[in-house]
Order: sequence, then structure tokens, then C-alpha cells
Amino acid sequence: MNHESLRKLLAPWGTLLPQQASDWRGEFPLPQVVADFYENVGPWGEVVHAHHGQTGVRLDARLQVSIPPLYRLWDFQNCFRWNGNTRERSSDWKDEWLLVADAEADPFILDIPSGWILFARHGAGGWYPKPFAPNLGTAFGSLATIANTKARLNKIDAFIDEETFEVLPAATKEIEDELASCLGSKVMARELLAVSEGG
Repeated sequence: MNHESLRKLLAPWGTLLPQQASDWRGEFPLPQVVADFYENVGPWGEVVHAHHGQTGVRLDARLQVSIPPLYRLWDFQNCFRWNGNTRERSSDWKDEWLLVADAEADPFILDIPSGWILFARHGAGGWYPKPFAPNLGTAFGSLATIANTKARLNKIDAFIDEETFEVLPAATKEIEDELASCLGSKVMARELLAVSEGG
């Protein structure tokens, strides 16, 4: 998915502002695919509190997904790459992994050598990520497509059953269809949804 398409999909969810690789605060060089994403798409968000700075982009994609601004990306590795209290490196977090988004403490991980985005559930006694999307653009474009479809359905009260609070079957199908259109593959859409919804 190209950067222009990504900008259109992410625009409803927060301010986008080009950010340079020099904003990176990490201990190793910023992967080029991440640098390109921030320079050309640039999730920036709003200021909630002066101490916390920019929020980045926050997607309501059934999971609440946060994509931080680049200057905060290294800090987002906290509690994943290292222990949040002791700062000791996590033995089950691979050196070649970079957290690129967070879904309620469930990480979306860039596997730097392959370029794949992986997704893991917390609370499993370690990190056991599953393949989510073949690249960063596909991952974020898919999440934004889910969020945009959900928002549209919510506006016409066609997402949740008001009695059971469960997602309506027609809404599930529409999300799958929109995702399949975005990805060009119904099989890939189903696989991606299965990973994000079932872990």
C-alpha cells in the first residue's frame, strides 16, 4: 500500500505530520521502512497533556490501536523489549523486533529482517507472535480500513446488537469485504482478522 493511500486511511484518526529519522531515539539505526513511513505518513496526533506530548494516531479497529509519533517510538518499547520496572532486557523479545504499534498492551511487531508485521497477545507467559501482515503498509492500512468501516457502521447503528452487545453478523461481513477489497484477497482478509481477533 502506498503512502498516499495510507495517509487517506489514517487521516480520520489523528493529525499526520512528516517526521524525520533524526527524531528516532533508539539504540540502533531506524529501519528504513519505518523511516519512510514516518517521513511520508507521519502519525503525530494531538497533545493530551504537556508532560506526555503527542498522542500519535489512535485507531478504533475493534482493538484500540495506538501508533506513536516517531520521537516516542523508542519509549513505546517499554514493558516489551525491557522490564518496565527494572529496565532489564526481556529474554523472550528478540533483538530484531521493533514494536511499531500497541493494541491495549498487545504488540504489533516489525520483524526487521523479514519486514513482516507480527501480532502477539500479552499474558501468555512470554511473547509468541503470529504473522499478521507481510509489511508495515499492509498492516496499518488494514487496521485503518477496519476502523473506518466500523466508524461508518456505528454512525448508522449497524455495528453492535443493542441487546446482546455483540457485533452484528452483517457488520462482520462488511468489515471482511472492505478488508478484502483493500488487500485484494478475501483469504488474506480472513486470515488477518483471525489473528487480530483470536490471537
